[in-house]
Amino acid sequence: MAKINTLSLDAMQRISRAVAAHERGDRSMAVNKLPVVEEEFTIRLCKTTTEWVKGDLATVKVYEAGEPNAETISDPEVLLVDCVNKFATIKTDKWVMVARANQGRHYVISAEC
Repeated sequence: MAKINTLSLDAMQRISRAVAAHERGDRSMAVNKLPVVEEEFTIRLCKTTTEWVKGDLATVKVYEAGEPNAETISDPEVLLVDCVNKFATIKTDKWVMVARANQGRHYVISAEC
């Protein structure tokens, strides 16, 4: 038989008070001292628009339409600007995977040779 976990009346009242305070906009409760991660971390399939030198920022075009092995440029066209390259120089019109990380900026994590 599975164990059923229950909450005490005191615990339920504390949770209820915390939720009610949050809904009223009261941000003084301890729960609001926890770090909040608001960024969505994503990995995007892209192509370079120019040669991308290691250490430079670049703009890449997102390719997320079509089927696998037949990806096409997103419609409408999506550009990711100021992406970071920490690895190696990448030639023009090469496939890259970029991940959204540090404060929403995209970093190259994989590239076509």
